[in-house]
Amino acid sequence: MANLICAKCNKTIEEKNLVECPFCWEMYHKECWEETKFCLSCKKYNLDFARVQEEKEEAEQKAEQEEKIKVEEIQEEEENEEQLFQMPTKEINHSPIANTIMLVSRIALIIGLIAGVAVAANGIIDAASFAGKVVGVVLGCVVASLGWVSSVLINGFADLINNSQKTAYYLSKLVDKDEKKGMDE
Repeated sequence: MANLICAKCNKTIEEKNLVECPFCWEMYHKECWEETKFCLSCKKYNLDFARVQEEKEEAEQKAEQEEKIKVEEIQEEEENEEQLFQMPTKEINHSPIANTIMLVSRIALIIGLIAGVAVAANGIIDAASFAGKVVGVVLGCVVASLGWVSSVLINGFADLINNSQKTAYYLSKLVDKDEKKGMDE
């Protein structure tokens, strides 16, 4: 058989890849014919071109829909993860123990400030010299500072308890999520 040459790309055509124009019998590669709107010889409309273009459009639409579904699934998963790690409800914001410890912290602060003022006032009243009064005020400030430091330390312990409870809450949510994934698979 003679060399068959494609009318579009001017390359040799294998017999299994040969397509002919139904009007003038011009020869094309199958791919070249599907990309040609009008036959290059007789200029008649290629019906295969319309079918191929329609198939391409359907495939593109299907790919877009699949991509849209994937994006929606990703967004839904992200929303679920955001909900998972939202601030916990009031039930774990402050436990009764932490609230009690915070109350003790405030009481320690108030007692420290009152004791500091009392020591400073006592130093001012009882001291005969100016240096004695200064020492009384300094001691009052030290006592007030110790009250404040103890309050901060006690409050930090309450925060530690709250954070431990929040961590336990988040870990339980992660375990629940993993269990649900395990059941889905």
